[in-house]
Amino acid sequence: MAVGYDFAERRVVKKPVSPTIFAATPQVRRLVLLLSVTFLPLLPATATPALAQANPPAATTAPDESDMASRAFFAGDYATAKRLWETLAGENDPAALTNLGIMYEKGIGVKRDVKTAEALYLRAANLGYAQAQFDLANLYYNGNGIKQDFKQAGRWYMAAAMSGHLRSQYYLAQMYENGEGVPEDRMNALKWYVKAADGGLPEAKYVIGRKLLTGEDIKEDHPKAIPYLLDAADAGVPHARAWLGLAYLNGWGTPKNLVEAYLWLELGLDHLPAGELQQKAYEGVREAESDMSQSQLAAAKRLLAKAKAKQSAQ
Repeated sequence: MAVGYDFAERRVVKKPVSPTIFAATPQVRRLVLLLSVTFLPLLPATATPALAQANPPAATTAPDESDMASRAFFAGDYATAKRLWETLAGENDPAALTNLGIMYEKGIGVKRDVKTAEALYLRAANLGYAQAQFDLANLYYNGNGIKQDFKQAGRWYMAAAMSGHLRSQYYLAQMYENGEGVPEDRMNALKWYVKAADGGLPEAKYVIGRKLLTGEDIKEDHPKAIPYLLDAADAGVPHARAWLGLAYLNGWGTPKNLVEAYLWLELGLDHLPAGELQQKAYEGVREAESDMSQSQLAAAKRLLAKAKAKQSAQ
């Protein structure tokens, strides 16, 4: 099982949810449109759609058609969206091909047909479109409706990762770390985690921060770990919040701060799965509570209430 907190909807069996999530329908994990790139907050998924940029096709009508297709989709007019995207797909527009692939993969407005989705993703992937390469890799990794193929998944994650697709870099790192479809290679895994972290992916920042804190596959360096963990914790990664809380509790790479420790440990516990880290977080909260003065504990609880209120409002 890969380390880290994974929000992306690739690992149906292991870990789900894509960095770009649409709330337009519960079935939709994300839709690629010809507009602007926006990554949504990781906790929780919001109702605002995230849109991805594609290379516009040569036809002068394409931007209008793509916009009409996206509007139709969000209005629930899937037949119109499908018709418009089919027109663009006939011109080898990679985003339109990918959007159609999503519709067929998820059965949105059409009868679910994973083989058709695979063919559409493959056309766009062969045009060098990183998002389609990522979706195709997801399809092969999950094997939901087609034969599971880790080798093909690794191939297409690599293609997208080489183009700078951050989540593909992260998943490729996990595959190298676990020897799934590729030879186990923890140094290669570390390389791709670093690339994804440097690109700004919070889950990858968490992994690097934890490794720097624990000395796993990398030289232990507590002060360097803290900025990675803080960025990931701010983005909502619960494991990062727990480790950051433990760092404040024990003075690892940062001055000991019981108020901050209590805050981050409590925030992490909101979403941590059962396990060793959850137990450490519970114990850390109790330790911080017992060591704080009444005024410190009151301040910590006020900060926690404000943080949770802000999180709920997002």
